[in-house]
Amino acid sequence: IAMMMSEAGKAALILAFLISCVAGWWAIEQIQEKTQTHDDGWIVIDEWAGVWLAMIFSGPHFVQVFLCLALFRLFDIWKPGPIRWLDKNVHGPVGVMIDDLAAGLATAVCVWGIGWIL
Repeated sequence: IAMMMSEAGKAALILAFLISCVAGWWAIEQIQEKTQTHDDGWIVIDEWAGVWLAMIFSGPHFVQVFLCLALFRLFDIWKPGPIRWLDKNVHGPVGVMIDDLAAGLATAVCVWGIGWIL
């Protein structure tokens, strides 16, 4: 049976998520202005934000943590339905981040549901 994650752990994840969103948006905006590129592969703060979003809704059980990482990568690469639409149609710093946040949210829903089984 999975134990509930401590309140401090949840708070730390929420703080990490919020900081990565704000810092990511700012940094991506700066990078895009200087390089005139969109979503270079070496920009990874958007992936961090997506994983942290998923983990906010996860328990500390090893299976849930593993599933957060595995499902996030699956959704990030595969980009099903709305995630693909966001990736193709939203531009600028928000566009770089939004598909990863959507993948994180999809992961969170799946892992939260699986948490009921564990």
